[in-house]
Amino acid sequence: MKETARVGWIFAQARFFSSSVGRFLSADSMPPDLYAPQTFNLYRYALNNPQRYVDRDGRYEKDVHQELTTALAQMVGFSKSDAEAIGRATQHIDENPSTDPEAILNVNARATHHFTTVNTRAQHWFNFLKEVDSGDDALSALGTFFHAQQDSFSHEGFNPVTGQVSSGFRKGVILTRWDDFWEEVRKVDKTNYNPSKAERMAADTISRLLEARSRMERSGRYAAFGRAIPVALIQPYIARWVRAKDDDKPKILDEMKAAYDAWNLRMFIIEQTKKRHQPVRRQL
Repeated sequence: MKETARVGWIFAQARFFSSSVGRFLSADSMPPDLYAPQTFNLYRYALNNPQRYVDRDGRYEKDVHQELTTALAQMVGFSKSDAEAIGRATQHIDENPSTDPEAILNVNARATHHFTTVNTRAQHWFNFLKEVDSGDDALSALGTFFHAQQDSFSHEGFNPVTGQVSSGFRKGVILTRWDDFWEEVRKVDKTNYNPSKAERMAADTISRLLEARSRMERSGRYAAFGRAIPVALIQPYIARWVRAKDDDKPKILDEMKAAYDAWNLRMFIIEQTKKRHQPVRRQL
């Protein structure tokens, strides 16, 4: 985004955004979703829920969770492009109308991707393994698994029929303002709502990414991976990220990536130094 200093407008690629009123100055080119009431406000920013979503170009929203998944994939050695593909696939479950969790009639989609059982998540993992061995879409399948696995932490205790609606009640009384109601409903999806649970989710994501990498390496069908940084070195960044405000999260991920690059360079220098100092064996 670029800010126009004189009038305080921000150019968001597709249209201008006014930071003073928190709204776009022209209508969204994307049509509204019948089952997502917030989308009928064509001047909204990030579904009026900027703590969960960001709107990078003024046309549609992206869950910030995509950014964490992408960053963690890079930390364990996936290439930048592959890490981004996993992150996009993870987020796509929320953006695809057929798997949108907030569409009232999408009960099956909620059961399959958002409010899942252990068996359902195991099936997603099995689908990924099949793609690794004989398919061409392993990264997409891995992202589909991660969406269900990560949601299993924040959606614990909820069911696919009513979703998180029960959290929209405060002291047993449903909120009268629609925005207040949805704010309560979506609280559980914010990492700073339950940071310790969010940290466990991130740790589980790293563990699964390492396992996925191992499976893909053993198959011999994929390009070489980079170094996987010791988890202890990035844990402080994750702890900060899950507790941070939305505006601070991208900066923390950038710091984590910079720490990875610095560590990776040190490892390279150490390896090269060892090679130079290895004794040369003479052939008799």
